[in-house]
Amino acid sequence: MRAFFLFFSLYWLAASAAAQAQTQSSQRDFRHRAAESTDQPAASAARYRQVDACFVLDTTGSMSAAIQTAKEKVWYIANQIARSTARPRLRLCLMAYRDRDDSYVTQLHPLTQDLDHIHARLSDLTADGGGDTPEAVHQALYETVQEAGWTPGDTTLRVIFLIGDAPPKVYPDEPQYPEILAEAHHRGVVINPVLIGNADETRRSFRELENLGEGQLLHLPDGRDQPEPVTPMDQDLVALSARLNATIVPYGTDTDRDETRSRARGTESLKDGEQIERLAFGNASDRVLHRDGDLIQDVDQGRASVDSVTPEQLPPSLRSLSPQELRNALGEIRAERQALQSLISQLLEERRTLIEGKRSKESFSAQVSQVLLRQL
Repeated sequence: MRAFFLFFSLYWLAASAAAQAQTQSSQRDFRHRAAESTDQPAASAARYRQVDACFVLDTTGSMSAAIQTAKEKVWYIANQIARSTARPRLRLCLMAYRDRDDSYVTQLHPLTQDLDHIHARLSDLTADGGGDTPEAVHQALYETVQEAGWTPGDTTLRVIFLIGDAPPKVYPDEPQYPEILAEAHHRGVVINPVLIGNADETRRSFRELENLGEGQLLHLPDGRDQPEPVTPMDQDLVALSARLNATIVPYGTDTDRDETRSRARGTESLKDGEQIERLAFGNASDRVLHRDGDLIQDVDQGRASVDSVTPEQLPPSLRSLSPQELRNALGEIRAERQALQSLISQLLEERRTLIEGKRSKESFSAQVSQVLLRQL
């Protein structure tokens, strides 16, 4: 019955797409109102219009569960921020670190709005090395503060989550907590330590970091998060995610178009829960592709114009169209997209209602989301 409802709904919505196009702004208002349902923590006054958040992650051998948790929950965290009262733009970065005797000390992926890129880099990480307990915490933090590419200004929240189960190894030739915190304060960066496990020495070290700075200590006892709740809407939402990706119109060079198509296909390899949270993030932030490269999205958001795109930059199926025919074709695809987004909004709201209250407030994703929302 649900499959019949899904495809009947898509047929009806597509048939009425012309009328929906005239009410696009009201649909967007509906999506935003739906996003503010009762499972959404309220943010404070909308001080910030952008969030720059860096995950500084210990990737030594004992951190396997925490790395998996970060990979699985990054879309949920992004979704919570996109749905907050402030509705800020979001950029993420990733700093992976080990120690000087390991295969690498630090690997920094700077701040970007391309969350698919950060998720892919998280997926590439493996837990290895770290023969002794202390790790290169100081170097990882200092390089992130210095080199992440923070957006300046009073309307951006700049925040680091240091995720680890080991204290810093003290090297006399590098900055330590007081100097790191001073530099972070100078740049307006808040550092929140996330303690994995229960090691007393690490707890004392992370508590010192919390006390010296303006951040908040979080705790995840074993690095694992609770499984994503399963709902009757999940398979429909996964199918709708694939159909929404099919409305992406790649443009640019051959390489640009191939990259855009690859990104769209790559999302379908995610676990169902990750796909759904990614879909919800896009729904809340009015994006289908989380980077430039989709002609419809870029035109609608003022980053491109139909007149400036040459036939060679279009997919082969659209190259022979006149300018007016191209506009008409894009309009039809846009109407289909709006129909899909409307149905997705309804199903996401049903899903949120079902799982409201089922997520533990002590989970990694809930703790990080709550801290970010409070600091907003």
